[in-house]
Amino acid sequence: MGSNKSSLKISDNKIEEEIEKGNFKRDGTLIRDVSNGQIVKVLKNNEESTNNIPSTFIQIHHNYIYQADLSPVLDAISHERTLSVYNDLEEQYNLVLDYLDSFNTYETGIEKVHQICLEISVSFDSKIRRQIEELDIDDLEKMDAGQFIGSLNAYVKILFSYILSTYILHRNKFSKDKVIISKILSFENSVRGLYEQLLARSDRREDRDGLLTTYFTMEESLYSMYLFDDSYEISDLDRVVNQDSRFSTSLQVIDFFKRHRKSGRFSDEWRGYNGGNNELKISVSTKRISENGNRNKIAVALMQILEDIDKLKDLREEIVSLEDFSDQDVLMYFSNSSANNQNHSDA
Repeated sequence: MGSNKSSLKISDNKIEEEIEKGNFKRDGTLIRDVSNGQIVKVLKNNEESTNNIPSTFIQIHHNYIYQADLSPVLDAISHERTLSVYNDLEEQYNLVLDYLDSFNTYETGIEKVHQICLEISVSFDSKIRRQIEELDIDDLEKMDAGQFIGSLNAYVKILFSYILSTYILHRNKFSKDKVIISKILSFENSVRGLYEQLLARSDRREDRDGLLTTYFTMEESLYSMYLFDDSYEISDLDRVVNQDSRFSTSLQVIDFFKRHRKSGRFSDEWRGYNGGNNELKISVSTKRISENGNRNKIAVALMQILEDIDKLKDLREEIVSLEDFSDQDVLMYFSNSSANNQNHSDA
């Protein structure tokens, strides 16, 4: 594609302009060229990121090359200074934001972003993993949830900045970078493990047939709160379960309660005449878990972080898929002016 002069580089602003002109149209989760039906962009309807991580970075469909304008993203990340992070890592983290802000402003110094992210990621990964391993779920209300959550969110931003800086500096070698995928998967494994135990405790052990099986207890679980406590919205259950590897759908959670937390039975008379004294109950013994308590706050934060981790993995895959394309076929800068200049030159 490096020699294909008909390639069209487009941004979100350009797409909106073409939709208004009637040249492009929205078709479900796709943006299509009206003239030939070709896909221009795939809309990824992921949940909004609390860390400003974009759901897509760069897409190539036919002769269309879409690249997101990351200037607003970098601006939002570099100016978010309200996070409470680990005290001993705060200075280095602020340095990451300073370098990122400088790059976004002057479009130079990306190598400093790359280096500091590589260095600080080791400390964040180690400290986060250690704290998660030491957490006592029964004692969460005594911990500094704000600092813990802030540090996790800071690490998401560090990993995104590492992906971005590696792409700019070493795009053609990006697919060989084993550092970033290793860090993402390690982070995901730690976060998901804690997230699942906050929702409902479980362990893996052999059943009667010697097969390794997951055993749950719904006592003192957040799942019981979503089903029975009015402070929790059951409509949120799909999103909650989506990051729990133990269940495929929210209906599986409800089915678990139906199969394992049901008592009583309907008599033939009840079935026939809607009478009798027999009752069928679904119940679970639990203390109320406050919606505003640390356990639920941390669980919600972990869910959002896992959604951001999914975005990081998708962004990495998008970049890896560019291996066969030359630097001339993709936009290397992310400011509105650069994107507009590219669009004008292609017109």
